[in-house]
Amino acid sequence: MKPLRELTSMELRRGLENAIISNGKIVNIVSKSYSHIPNELFFKKAEQMLIDSRLDYHRQTINRSDRSFSMDFIIEDNS
Repeated sequence: MKPLRELTSMELRRGLENAIISNGKIVNIVSKSYSHIPNELFFKKAEQMLIDSRLDYHRQTINRSDRSFSMDFIIEDNS
């Protein structure tokens, strides 16, 4: 996330102060109060919880042109 003013010389509107950047592209414009948790931090913690619980699982990810990303942890039922 970077301040939009640093990237452009445009006048900013209230609520459109920051740019979300993914792989070198602006993918969203958000307010200065927007909070962002990088996918790496969130999904790494979730996966570690599965590992610590000794659950068998596999991952399925979807990346839609860097605009949305999802990861499913599919727990295997061995019973």
